[in-house]
Amino acid sequence: MSKEEARFPPCFFLGLYLILITGQAISAATDREVLLQLKDHLEATNPIRRGAYARWNASDSSPCNWPGITCNDADRVTGINLAESNINGEIFPNFHLLPELTHLDLSSNTIGGALPADLNKCSALEHLNLSANVIAGELNLAGLTNLVMLDLTSNRFNGSIRSNFPAICANLVSLYISSNSFSGDVTGCFDQCPKLEYLDLSSNLFDGYIWQGFQKLRELFVSENHLNGELSSSTFASNCALEILDLSTNNFSGTFPGSIANCSKLTSLDLRDNAFMGEVPSGIGSLSELNSLRLGNNAFDRTIPEELLNCSKLVILDFSSHDFGGDIPEIFGRFVTLDHLILYGNQYTGGIESSGILKLPDLTTLNLSKNRFSGTLPVEITTMPKIKILILAYNGFSGSIPPAVGGMARLQLLDLSYNKLTGSILWRSEI
Repeated sequence: MSKEEARFPPCFFLGLYLILITGQAISAATDREVLLQLKDHLEATNPIRRGAYARWNASDSSPCNWPGITCNDADRVTGINLAESNINGEIFPNFHLLPELTHLDLSSNTIGGALPADLNKCSALEHLNLSANVIAGELNLAGLTNLVMLDLTSNRFNGSIRSNFPAICANLVSLYISSNSFSGDVTGCFDQCPKLEYLDLSSNLFDGYIWQGFQKLRELFVSENHLNGELSSSTFASNCALEILDLSTNNFSGTFPGSIANCSKLTSLDLRDNAFMGEVPSGIGSLSELNSLRLGNNAFDRTIPEELLNCSKLVILDFSSHDFGGDIPEIFGRFVTLDHLILYGNQYTGGIESSGILKLPDLTTLNLSKNRFSGTLPVEITTMPKIKILILAYNGFSGSIPPAVGGMARLQLLDLSYNKLTGSILWRSEI
């Protein structure tokens, strides 16, 4: 007998193996019991309309084949997906009894109440989706330091987020908390989030300045808040990684920095409903991937930089609500890749035909409402090859509607309201 065998006889290893196997079986059985508790909790608060959890069978020895449940190789529960399961009531208070739970999705239900303290103990969680519910109260998830994705979109949360960020930032890649009532200043909350790429703070009550460093993200949405201040020329550094930037409906002011040209991957820029002023940065023209540029309701200068014509992938252009007058500039008719052109809320009086916008080959949406156009409707509108949505409301057009309007085969929406037009439209399908 070897020294090793003398120290650890075969029966020792057999006993150790049995202990491990038994422990694994007990752990899996415990997970099963917790899920049955969850089922009882859900059925008690949802007596009529029930989701997939109603098919969880207590006679099964393992829950790993139950709908919505994911397990690892050791048959431990790692994922629960009960999205769109008609769940009412409050969140189950014992998720922490599933120590290997990494994914929890309770989205698109009508779960209410506040977050239970239990949830903050689920330290293994990596993906938590509670979006599209009616959960209220303040956020307290500082214990979830392994989170990679957190989605709380469309709930009723309120208060500051500072007790959570940067506390849970170490591994966070995606954070979606839009459409709540969070408030306060977010400066410093995300500076220590080294992996953060996707951030949506839109439709809340955040105020103060936007933090430096946001240009390291891939996507940033902060629309419909109360953020303010000016963006400095150093805002967009040479390492800008932004692909989508939405600053719309805030209180930003001053000139918009030309350093936006450093964001070479940018596909969408939305600055609507702020107080930006001065020249539209010509550097935007160097953004070769840009497909959507929305600048409406600011105080930009009337001159549109020729460099913008270099945006060869641009399909959406919005220069609405700037009080621009006179004729529509001919440069708009040279954006030949456009699908949407939005010029409502200005003071244009002419140039519909001469600008060339009616000949844009791929235009499907044209909004010229709330301007000061007058005279008869230009018959050229009826020859637009791909137009689907045409909005000319709130102008001073007069006379009869051209009969050819009824033959616009692709047209889905036509708004001529609040003009002085007469006559009716005989659609081709009615002939």
